[in-house]
Amino acid sequence: AVVSTQSTGNQNQGVQFQFRKRYRKVDWKLLANVDVDKITRDLDYHALQANIMNVAFCDTKSQDFLDVDEDFIKLYRLGQYTIEYLLHCQEYLSHGTVELETKL
Repeated sequence: AVVSTQSTGNQNQGVQFQFRKRYRKVDWKLLANVDVDKITRDLDYHALQANIMNVAFCDTKSQDFLDVDEDFIKLYRLGQYTIEYLLHCQEYLSHGTVELETKL
C-alpha cells in the first residue's frame, strides 16, 4: 500500500509512504523480558524503543501465530501499521527539523 501525502502549498507534497513487508520472527526471549508495568510506571521509552522492531515488523502469518484468534491478528496488524506510519512521521518531521535548522 502506498500513501501519497499531499498538502496544498506545503513542502510535503508528493511524499511517498509504503508499508514494508513483515519479515521478522517474534523474539520470544526479548518479549518475555519486557516489564509492561515498569514501562508504564517509569515512562520507560527506552524499553519501547528496544522492542519496536520486534513488535512492528514480526510476521503474523508465521507459525508463531497459527493458533491465535483471527480478530486479534487483525487488531495486532492494525497496531503494526499504525506504529510503522508513526515511525515514518517521526522520520519525516525529524528530517524537516534538520532542514529548518540548517536554514537558520
